[in-house]
Amino acid sequence: MQRANERRNQLRKDALGWSFLLPSLLFLGCFTIYPIVKAIINSFQKVNLGKQTYQFIGLKNYTDVFNDKVFITVLGNTFKFALFVIPLSMVIGFFLAMLVKREARGVGFARALLSQHRAHHRLCHGVDLSADTDRGLYQPGCQNDGGYGA
Repeated sequence: MQRANERRNQLRKDALGWSFLLPSLLFLGCFTIYPIVKAIINSFQKVNLGKQTYQFIGLKNYTDVFNDKVFITVLGNTFKFALFVIPLSMVIGFFLAMLVKREARGVGFARALLSQHRAHHRLCHGVDLSADTDRGLYQPGCQNDGGYGA
């Protein structure tokens, strides 16, 4: 009898945990997993969204892309960019973090300068969303330049 009560209590705890996870899992499935799977499936088809027609063509899309000189150039540039920029930005970030971690004169000002871009980014989003509708949401110097200012 005691074992049955323990099992029932464990099932209740598990059900409560899954009920908390369910909204996140549904969101993840609908807005992340489904589009990824759909994109993979569509990559093997010739898709005409206007007529809603789908024709299976196998690896033809991939062979077309990898035989395109522009794509190969762009892919190479992307790898070069990632190879140099990512490690360099990490080194600079670590250096700046160590610089502002220590207590010295002027460190407060340096911390303010390093965190200023975050406040500017949020401020520009507010300006962006309050723009006139006939001008659209584009505001030079704000959201569309990455939020780092003009």
